[in-house]
Amino acid sequence: MLKLQEGLHPELIFTDVVMPGRIKSTDLADWARQQTPPVPVLFTSGHTRDILSSNHLLTPDIHLLSKPYSPEALTQRVRSVLTARQGCP
Repeated sequence: MLKLQEGLHPELIFTDVVMPGRIKSTDLADWARQQTPPVPVLFTSGHTRDILSSNHLLTPDIHLLSKPYSPEALTQRVRSVLTARQGCP
């Protein structure tokens, strides 16, 4: 998070829903939404989207890649999120 606060402007943030330490994934997602332009967030988790959504950990605009996933699935999902960010079909 320090690099982000120092001005790093990523095209995508890929993170686990459950993060160690003081930073919460929801705080990271909130930061990402406030950027200009907003930074898309791709979460990964071993939990289902329904469980995470019912606990208010994910909102509909957050992308989720469920574990386990293959390198191909990760690549495809990253492309999909970045393409959606650019407004491309």
